[in-house]
Amino acid sequence: MGSVEMTEVLLAALRRFAAEGRDATLLGHMQQTLSRAVQQLTATTSAASLFLEVPLMGPAHADMGLGLSNETLCPGDDATARWPELAESMAWAANNGWLEDLIIAFDGDDLATGVHATGLYFKHRGNMAAARDFLCQSGASDLAHGYATAVYRLSKGWLPLYAGNYHGRNHGADQGCKQSVVRLEAALEPTVCEAIARDARRLSAEFARLGFPNVNDATTSLSTACAHLLALGLPATAQLDVHEDGSLADTFGLTIFFTGAHNSRMSLFRPHGVASEALRRLEALGVADDRWRQAVHGSFALPVPLTHEDGTRRVVGVTCHPDCVKLKWAGGRFAPARFYQVIRVAPFG
Repeated sequence: MGSVEMTEVLLAALRRFAAEGRDATLLGHMQQTLSRAVQQLTATTSAASLFLEVPLMGPAHADMGLGLSNETLCPGDDATARWPELAESMAWAANNGWLEDLIIAFDGDDLATGVHATGLYFKHRGNMAAARDFLCQSGASDLAHGYATAVYRLSKGWLPLYAGNYHGRNHGADQGCKQSVVRLEAALEPTVCEAIARDARRLSAEFARLGFPNVNDATTSLSTACAHLLALGLPATAQLDVHEDGSLADTFGLTIFFTGAHNSRMSLFRPHGVASEALRRLEALGVADDRWRQAVHGSFALPVPLTHEDGTRRVVGVTCHPDCVKLKWAGGRFAPARFYQVIRVAPFG
């Protein structure tokens, strides 16, 4: 699919999701800002997916993530000139067939003044040599050793999945953390989820073993909240932020995923569905309000016919639905949960 067609399809999908008041209540009146960013981004890349990240409490706001396609970017592409801080890592990914395993992150506030990437996530699926190369190519060679050290400390059943580079941004400065960090995301095997669900103290013990800072009664409440969510049996990952020396920042995320094709995924959000129950538990915890229901109501799956410049026709499938929700912890307390809506475009057949 050409970049012009991709842009038109994504913009139409974004408008549809933002309709019926969701631009105000979910996106914080950012639809036009997001649309301008999509137009710029898809002028030089072909997106496989577009992620919208919204807080479930506080002022409405949206951050954005762009998933790429392996077929449409080469090392000399204009996209690398557009984001010079990503040029080496994107060229490396293009040369090694990793592009579709990258997600470029954009802060919504930054998008108001220009399209500047704030982070790059790489799904290495446990390939630690690739993870090291990614961090070195993306200007985070000083964090590569710390990342490997933290991965080595993970218990059995915590499977390293992602590395996230924030390009030197001082994450956690409001908690007194002045060092740069790399994000470590690990998939939790079902046996791990089940064990924590049965006994939240297992997660508390894991925090202590990993060297998570300030393990105390407050983190006990975090472990309990995670156990309640994991008891629902949905796939989950854990996110840790790692310093150069391998020590951990006082931040943690537990992401619960809503998997399956569109119809089966949406069935999880029926009144008694397991996804709805997960969101109600976050509401009861005080880290979410009911705005997630509006995102669910804005979901859709549509066939879209396209006519190419040469007159040939093609039908693509456009889906917009919930991807996951994240329970967040920072500075010794819960932060507002984050909800992720994903728009995907794929050919039929």
